[in-house]
Amino acid sequence: MKMKTFLWVIDAQLFDYIKSSGGVSSSYLLPFSHTKPTQAKEFPGSYIWLILRKSGHDSLFANIFINQVDQFVDGLNKNDYLLTIDNSISFRIISDLSSFQRWQIDETSNTYPYGVSEIKLEINAEINRFLLTKISFNFKRPLDSFLSNLKMPSLFGSHQSQSKTALKCILSNVALNDIWAGKVPQSLSPFANFAYYKIEFDCGKSKAIELLSFLQNNDPLSAIHIDSALETNISVGSNHNKASNIIPEIDIDFSPINPAQIFARKFIGNTASSIDYDRIMQKTGIAEKKHQDILRDFATFLISLGFTPKQSNSIDLALTDNAAITFFEIKTISESNALQQVSKGLFQLLCYKDKLINSGLPVKHTVLILTKLIDDSIEIYITNLLAPLGIVVLFYDVKLHWPNKLSGLKSIGIV
Repeated sequence: MKMKTFLWVIDAQLFDYIKSSGGVSSSYLLPFSHTKPTQAKEFPGSYIWLILRKSGHDSLFANIFINQVDQFVDGLNKNDYLLTIDNSISFRIISDLSSFQRWQIDETSNTYPYGVSEIKLEINAEINRFLLTKISFNFKRPLDSFLSNLKMPSLFGSHQSQSKTALKCILSNVALNDIWAGKVPQSLSPFANFAYYKIEFDCGKSKAIELLSFLQNNDPLSAIHIDSALETNISVGSNHNKASNIIPEIDIDFSPINPAQIFARKFIGNTASSIDYDRIMQKTGIAEKKHQDILRDFATFLISLGFTPKQSNSIDLALTDNAAITFFEIKTISESNALQQVSKGLFQLLCYKDKLINSGLPVKHTVLILTKLIDDSIEIYITNLLAPLGIVVLFYDVKLHWPNKLSGLKSIGIV
């Protein structure tokens, strides 16, 4: 099936709402009124151009690749969609509204209404062509003060993995408007150019040169091939073959949890390599609500103790302590499905642990939170079974008060 590309037109008055920290965000909230349910199912595996509209003029804000779509089933954003993106191949263009005019594409997009519309290959190629004409070129090296403020995880794993880690650092923090292509030591697209200098700054020049070709190949801008776009359906970043990657992608880009923003969601769709097997297997609405209730309750309790609970698009909750990490997976279970749910939770935890360790993040505790069962013998069996694998099992009892709601918190140093 051919990859689809969409255009999402947003009122520029909402800029502060979508701008994030400077680069591309890890997820975006799509109002229910901006799309159709049948269309939302087509988003996973597709690209969306985000367009800001102001006083009848349109400007490019970002290009995002959609990994997963969920729909909120309660809370303030009920029925709205959460778009989880791959922020190793998605990028932001405008840094602030002062750069609006530089990236104006009025003639290409102003016939499209507010909200999401599918666009033809010709339109996508036209946007690609426009983007190429606006890329800056400079021999200048980024300032050390700028590079030092970018927090990049340690580089581990294959050259491909290391280059994506470095690119993700740039893509998540910087807009295309503020960077430039370079030619030292060879021609590099803007995001690859800055990733090269960040690696050189953190790890030395030899490491940067070692990863140079991988950085260029993985820069989302390097996939713009205007001449063949119409024939091969190439769009920005489409050299990224999701279907061929059988190893699940795990997001360890953590951000602080706001309990007030935790609501139940239902799974709409995702790409083949995104790891969220609980949603893929069609978790029921009741189970999803219980999961989010536990997450909200536990995060609120941790904040009351002075902790800063965090989460990523993959990992439910994580705590850091002296550069070591304790992370949690939450599963709602019953006597009838306990072993099935525990098996899924165990696999997810082991995948997360492998990713964290290979990314240079020491793991302190690996914790599986399960809902309390009536039969204590099943709880004992599960706890004893997972202990040799380094998995701490805690049972959540909604009827009790904190800190007794979760048995065994002392074993992981929480209370």
